[in-house]
Amino acid sequence: MKRPRLIPQRLVTRRRLKWVALGAASVLLVVSCVSLWYGLVLERFGRSDVTQVAVVNGCVSFFWKDYPARFPGFRVRHGAPIRFHIQAWFDWEVQQYGGPKGVSLDVLHVVIPLWVPFLLLSVLTVWLWRTDRVPPGHCPHCRYDLRGIRGSVCPECGGSWRMPCPPASPPPAPSPPGRGLG
Repeated sequence: MKRPRLIPQRLVTRRRLKWVALGAASVLLVVSCVSLWYGLVLERFGRSDVTQVAVVNGCVSFFWKDYPARFPGFRVRHGAPIRFHIQAWFDWEVQQYGGPKGVSLDVLHVVIPLWVPFLLLSVLTVWLWRTDRVPPGHCPHCRYDLRGIRGSVCPECGGSWRMPCPPASPPPAPSPPGRGLG
């Protein structure tokens, strides 16, 4: 009767996390490149404020204005992005100014270049992949130390394993011609 493999939850979570980080970094790279030629803007007009989230020119832009809209609702705009310089670093702006009838209006504008979260996710992904290597002589499923164990089944998790063969030694060098034994 074969025992079920018991893989520690820590390893399962780590393996899932490295694949999720790789997928997220890949999606972020694709979105960043596509946003250079094609932009997407989501707008929400509320009774007391206007919110806008845009992915254009390799950046994510968040804009909030404390100003009542005439027609509340949502709007999606897409197409060629507005041509301005590509934002290389973070940018934020907070403004307060007088509105109609002496009402104070607040404006918040935040720009995050997509290369920053991509770089952070890439570093995390590389670190996860580099530290997830199985040490030599350990079970590839649960990392149990298998040195000195006979057989091909891990006693910890029941997974099968195979020890790598040592490299073949080179053949002995032939003796030089013309030399005798005496």
